[in-house]
Amino acid sequence: VKSLHALRHALTVHLCLRKGNQVNYVIIGNSAAGIAAAEGIRSVDETGEIIIISDEPHTVYSRPMISDLLAGHVHRSEEMYYRDPQFYEKLRLSPLLGRRVSAVHPADRKVQLQNGDLIPYDKLLLATGGVPFVPPMEGSDHPRVFTFTKWSDAQRVSEIASEAQNAVVIGGGLIGTKAAEALQIAGVQTTIVELANRILSTALDETGSRIMEKHLREDVGMQLVTENSVVEILSEGDRVTGVTLRDGHQLACDMVVVAIGVRPNTELAENADLKLNRGIVVDQRMQTSDPDIYAAGDVAEGYDIVADMNRPVPIWPLAYRQGRVAGLNMAGVVTEYEGGMPMNSIALFDLPTISAGLSNPPDIEAYEILEETDWDTKSHRRIVLKDNIIVGMALVKDIDRAGILTGLIQDRVNVAPFKATLMSDDFGLLSLPKEFRVSRLTRRV
Repeated sequence: VKSLHALRHALTVHLCLRKGNQVNYVIIGNSAAGIAAAEGIRSVDETGEIIIISDEPHTVYSRPMISDLLAGHVHRSEEMYYRDPQFYEKLRLSPLLGRRVSAVHPADRKVQLQNGDLIPYDKLLLATGGVPFVPPMEGSDHPRVFTFTKWSDAQRVSEIASEAQNAVVIGGGLIGTKAAEALQIAGVQTTIVELANRILSTALDETGSRIMEKHLREDVGMQLVTENSVVEILSEGDRVTGVTLRDGHQLACDMVVVAIGVRPNTELAENADLKLNRGIVVDQRMQTSDPDIYAAGDVAEGYDIVADMNRPVPIWPLAYRQGRVAGLNMAGVVTEYEGGMPMNSIALFDLPTISAGLSNPPDIEAYEILEETDWDTKSHRRIVLKDNIIVGMALVKDIDRAGILTGLIQDRVNVAPFKATLMSDDFGLLSLPKEFRVSRLTRRV
């Protein structure tokens, strides 16, 4: 594999030199997918110009850490960065931070900034991520109503939280529960309002969700309102005073965080007439319907190996992998994205959970479910199988075997020979066939 990679690298460099052209790469987006693409390009093209454009003013930072910032676990802004301050200089990148792209002109191969500047490109990557979904609610434009996906969101929420007593978080998914945890730790009594019948409904099965709900209500003192929604945000001048629920009840609060989720940020792609479904349609090389434009990360429809379809799977590791694949292909090294699957890891007030794949299948009768629960210790294990292939799992508290189970899902291993041991307390790597153990230990990263 290394020899083939080296050969491709040499051929790419030779072709670039023969053409005598410097390739102009433009990347819109400065998060996981965009950074991975830049690193992928530079690994095979040492001379091309790489411009990274972001509407945020920050250099490379970890968006999952904004809840830690709000909770006070991060005390210095430097802790938010996952690349050193010289990252752009070392890779000879040209960052345009705090600049917004207003349009992409594929016919002219140019990107237009909001101030009217035009930037030419030979290869373009759209790594525009997702935008928060805010449902129609009267009063949602009040300055004390926030979303929670960016560093600036955490900063604004933190400023108000320092003087607030009560908060309402709309949304009980991954973003909402982490925002609620951070607010509660910051000393703000927080209520989660969730439309579904339970929190974390897309990440965990019902039992796993109920254990987490029990933990938050009884051990933490957080209030949870399910099967309901906010229809109006009440205010008096510059103060938020509460919310009105669909059933007519009102909750008093000083601030509201809307954290229902994100949708692919496809506005630029739509205006550029790229092919879209829920996200930007791409092939295995992360190439869009325009051969000079690629897309990666939350905005793209990558291959889901469990669902056997292309769809947006908005998680950090997959965004990075897609971005690197896109970058290599932009630089002329043919590389295919092998696919991924939904994976979620979240710990709320020291109760960890991990889920992967199809942990909560819609047609449960078509699957075999292995499950063990101990309510007293808040421990829960669930493994979902189809034709002796593990297609999903959910773990609460006891998460030590998550890596092994995730590997079995990814490699579609027939577990029939050792299925009886999957739920045993001593299940581990030694329980697996020797050839699988060897392949996992020697796999090239």
